[in-house]
Amino acid sequence: MIKLKTITKRTKRLGRGQSSGRGKTSGRGMNGQKSRTGASTTLKNGGQTKFYIGLPKTKGFKAIEKKYISINAERLNGIIDDGKKITKEEILNKLKIPASDKSLKIFSLKSLKSKAIFDSSIILSKPKER
Repeated sequence: MIKLKTITKRTKRLGRGQSSGRGKTSGRGMNGQKSRTGASTTLKNGGQTKFYIGLPKTKGFKAIEKKYISINAERLNGIIDDGKKITKEEILNKLKIPASDKSLKIFSLKSLKSKAIFDSSIILSKPKER
């Protein structure tokens, strides 16, 4: 029977005696921060001020942009016909809102008087359950 060589290389075992070649200090050198357990030197700058503290603060409030255009259902009362399927483009045209790649979200559906069928691209908000 033919034996195949193993593809993976065995990792060097550290700290297993001086004759192993990686004993005693286990390749970490003598003393110092990096030789200690759990040592990290990230974002430190010697005895000086930490690196990230030296950076300037960013100015202004960075608002997270909504991924949808929100519309109250009351605005649609005079526009929508009963039983007609309505698309996002129709609503934006009738309300004179510039076209956008954002999705459309309609709030407070209880105030909507007509019974319309909305396209699947329009998000209908559901009231919070208590």
